[in-house]
Formats: sequence, C-alpha cells, structure tokens
Amino acid sequence: MINIAFEYKRGKYYICDRRYDNGRLALVISTSPNDDTGPPFCVLTTNLDGVHLEHGEFFVKTWSENEGIANHLRVSGIFTDTGKRATTGFTHAEVWKFNNGEIEEEENNMEPEPLRRR
Repeated sequence: MINIAFEYKRGKYYICDRRYDNGRLALVISTSPNDDTGPPFCVLTTNLDGVHLEHGEFFVKTWSENEGIANHLRVSGIFTDTGKRATTGFTHAEVWKFNNGEIEEEENNMEPEPLRRR
C-alpha cells in the first residue's frame, strides 16, 4: 500500500493508491493518511485506456484543478517526469513514475482495489 506524506500550501497531504477498473494505478491525494476517512483533495492520475504505458509508469492530470499540486509534486523528489506525453482532449497527460523502485514493486504486487468516486 502506498501512503506518502508531503506538505503543500501549509497543509499535510497523503498520496494513497487505488486502481482503475482496468487495473492501472490511481493516485488519490487526501488530507488523511487513510483516504477512506476523509474527502479526497484530488485524484492526481488519469486513466487513458488503450494508451500504452511502460512498467511502473502512470498518467498524471496536470491541468485544471490539478495544476498547482501537480507542479509541486513534479519537483518534490517523489516522482520522475519521464518526458512522455499522451494527448487527451485539448491537452495532454504527463507520464510519471515513482523515484523509489521499491514503491513501484510494492504497488505492482498488490491486489487491485477500484477507485471509488465520492
């Protein structure tokens, strides 16, 4: 289970993992270490079904309401921006991966849990 704490705009937030219906990684940012106990702040990732990803990669929504936090996390040291992009609508999703390979491996060995909308 991924549960990474970080600070953003004088608050403490947590990155928690879930899965989209197709099994891809979904990263939810919450104000609680257990994102089931409070409302999510945002969903960092987006799911572009049918677009290829390499092992350990995921699509990040960097536009609209996610722009500020995505920019913060891009330089946080938690993630690496691979430089890859995938077109979606009138914008593009960035492809990131975790800097720590251990987190990537742990995440890949977990049973998928679907992303729940609130």
